[in-house]
Amino acid sequence: MEQMAPFMTGGSMIKTVSVEGSTFQEGHAMLETGTPRIAEAIGWGAAVEWLDRHDMKEIHSHINRIASWTAEQISEIDGITVYGDPTRGDSSGAVSFLHESIQSQDLALLLDEGGFAVRTGHHCAQPLMDALGVPSTNRASFWLYNTMDEAEAFVEHLRYVVDRFSDK
Repeated sequence: MEQMAPFMTGGSMIKTVSVEGSTFQEGHAMLETGTPRIAEAIGWGAAVEWLDRHDMKEIHSHINRIASWTAEQISEIDGITVYGDPTRGDSSGAVSFLHESIQSQDLALLLDEGGFAVRTGHHCAQPLMDALGVPSTNRASFWLYNTMDEAEAFVEHLRYVVDRFSDK
């Protein structure tokens, strides 16, 4: 990239412009020609306006209530370990868990078949995964738009998956 020159000019790839010449951004940014990310800025503004209509403490209470209940329920499922403590006041509404005999990717696919999307992997926290002695976890995340009915359905489907596919 250091040896390349831009093949198109304009927009965000310019660093400086003068009568004597121009300089360009470094790395991939020198190839970012055209209009700046206006759509993203407008979308961000709309999101901030929408969030401003809600009480963040109420949202936090809502997601912690659902996440805490979910963590408690799934910790009672044979073979499931819940990582972290969603009942803490500074919790994020995420519930990380792993089954002892169903690999996290397989579990995520089986949950997806029931209509439930979870993240799986090391979640950009490989040192934590190493400290926990696990290669990865599954993570269900809750937010304002989630309901207790959805959490109940998630737990029910996870119970079904574990009963059907675990080694026990």
